[in-house]
Amino acid sequence: MLSPGEYTMEFWFGSEFPIEKQILRFTILKPWWQSYWFHIIIASFILFTFIAIHKLKTHVNKKQTELKLQALELERELYNSKLTSIRSQMNPHFFYNALNTIQAFIFANERKNAVMFLSKFAKLTRMILEMSENESILLSEELQAISMYLELEKSRFEESFQYEIQVSENLNPDLLKIPTMILQPYIENAIKHGLLHKTGIKKLMIIFSELENGVKITIEDNGIGRKRSTVLNQIKKDKPNSFATNANEKRIALLNSLGAFHIEVNFTDKMGINEEPAGTIVEILVKSSITPKKLTVFKRLT
Repeated sequence: MLSPGEYTMEFWFGSEFPIEKQILRFTILKPWWQSYWFHIIIASFILFTFIAIHKLKTHVNKKQTELKLQALELERELYNSKLTSIRSQMNPHFFYNALNTIQAFIFANERKNAVMFLSKFAKLTRMILEMSENESILLSEELQAISMYLELEKSRFEESFQYEIQVSENLNPDLLKIPTMILQPYIENAIKHGLLHKTGIKKLMIIFSELENGVKITIEDNGIGRKRSTVLNQIKKDKPNSFATNANEKRIALLNSLGAFHIEVNFTDKMGINEEPAGTIVEILVKSSITPKKLTVFKRLT
């Protein structure tokens, strides 16, 4: 097979001298894939492909960087919101009531009760500050903090305040995790806005029940209801603000955005026989995006 190029062939004809000579010239062209224009096309294609890949990688890296920055910003907002929520939970109003109770015990010469109350108050304060270091805690830790908080509140209400905490036997509080102090603002609202203005026995029920990949917390009171509480708060000059609730709602929205937990909060107004307000039910559904380990079933007595 001849290579591309110019060729000359000579042919001799005749049997007598002089012999006639014929010259044939021809050219074998290069195949199209060896032509310069094909090389230009291939080089251009490779160049444009490289540029496109580079732009795509740059775009992807930019998007990833933006997502990371958004995640960091969400975490920062979550951290700030958590601190705001903690500050609202440890608000001056709570300290004022606690110190007033201690003072009342001292004036009544009930030193034993004063020392006991002060010890519980100090322990709760330390517990909340320690819990604030983590975004999520074990349900057993939350139960301990709630129980201590309710004990302090019961000391203020004396015998008129009754509370009960129920934990489903299908839940293992020592394995299940929930966001830190997600419940306290709702329990505080039930007491200070629902039960505080009620005459007679004041009852608060907190129920922890099993939920697929999570837990449902039901907070039920027999207070005056949200509508009546709102009216009274508007009348009072020193009305408690809803700062803790607003901070907690913002925190829940941030937690749902980050995806570690999915939290829903539902309110139900209880009505009596004559359609009069009979309290409030708050349902908090906390689902974890991480599949938990298999829980050991046991019965917990509270």
